[in-house]
Amino acid sequence: MLRWSLVGLAISELAFVLVDSFIVLLGIRFVQGLLLPAAFTSVMTFISGTAHSTRLRRSMSIYVAATIVGGYLGRLLAGLGASLFDWRLFFVVLAAALLVCLALLGRLYVPTRLETPRPRPGDAVAILRDPTYLSTYVSIFCLFLVFAGLLNFLPFRLHVLMPGLSSSITGLIYTGYLLGVATSLGSGRIAALVGNEQRTMIIGFGGYMLALLSTLVPNVGVLFGGLFLFCGSMFLVHSLATGSVNQRAAQHRGIVNGLYVTFYYSGGVTGSYLPGFVYEHVGWPAFVLLLLGVAGLGIGALLIGQKYTNLLLTTPR
Repeated sequence: MLRWSLVGLAISELAFVLVDSFIVLLGIRFVQGLLLPAAFTSVMTFISGTAHSTRLRRSMSIYVAATIVGGYLGRLLAGLGASLFDWRLFFVVLAAALLVCLALLGRLYVPTRLETPRPRPGDAVAILRDPTYLSTYVSIFCLFLVFAGLLNFLPFRLHVLMPGLSSSITGLIYTGYLLGVATSLGSGRIAALVGNEQRTMIIGFGGYMLALLSTLVPNVGVLFGGLFLFCGSMFLVHSLATGSVNQRAAQHRGIVNGLYVTFYYSGGVTGSYLPGFVYEHVGWPAFVLLLLGVAGLGIGALLIGQKYTNLLLTTPR
C-alpha cells in the first residue's frame, strides 16, 4: 500500500505542474488527499508492528519528528522556490524525492512477516466504544483543526500586518516548526517529568491556547515568536498521542492507526475550510476565539479520558 501510494503521489505532483485549470488542480489535491492517509497509516502500522515494545513510543516520536521536518521544509522550500525560480519547480523536486523513497523501500529490512488481519467494521466500532481511545481521537481532531486553521490562514494575516511580504519571508515564518522536533523527540522525558501522558497532553493544549492568544497582538515579531510555542505544543501532544494509542493496541493496530489518521486529517480538512468563513466575515479576533474554543474541546476530551483511565485503575478486579 505504501509503494502504490508513493507512485500515485509522484504522478500527481507531476500532473500538478502540467495543468493550468484551477478545477483540475483541486481534483489532483483530492486524489492526494486519498493517497496521503494511506501512506501515513502504512508507515505508522509498520513502525508499531516492527518496533520492540520498549522502544515503541520512542519510534513513534521519531516518526512525528520526521513529519515535522518534512512539513517545515515543504513550506520553506516552496516559498523560496516561488520567489527565486518558478512555483512549479518545487513540485518536480517533490516527485523526484517520492521516487527516491520508492526505490529505498526495496532496501527496507523486515525481520518478520507483518500480520495484518482483514479489518471488519465491528472492530472499528469496538475501538471507538473505548472511551480512552475515543477521547484521544477527539482531542487529536481538535488539535489538527486548530493547527491547520491557524497555519492555512496565517499568510493572509501576515499580508494584512505587512503588505507586500515576499513568499520566501512567508515561508520563514514557519520556522517555529523546528521546536516541534525537539518537543516530539523529548516527549517521553517531558511526560515522565509531568507524571503521565494525558496530563502532559493537557498542558500541551494549554501552551497551544496561550500561543493562540499571542496572535491577537498585531505585530509580526510577536506572531513569529508565538508560532514556536504553538508548534512545540502541537507536536508534543501529537507525539504522545501516537505513542499512546499504539502502546495500548495489542491487536488491530492497522485499524487503530487508520482511525487515528482519519480523525487527525478530518480535523485538518475542517480547519482548512470552515474557520475561513469566520475570518472573512467577522475578522481575525473572532477567528482566533473560534480556534480557542476548539482547543478547549480538545482539553475536555482529554480530561474525560483521564477520568476514565483513573476509574479503571482504582476499580477492584
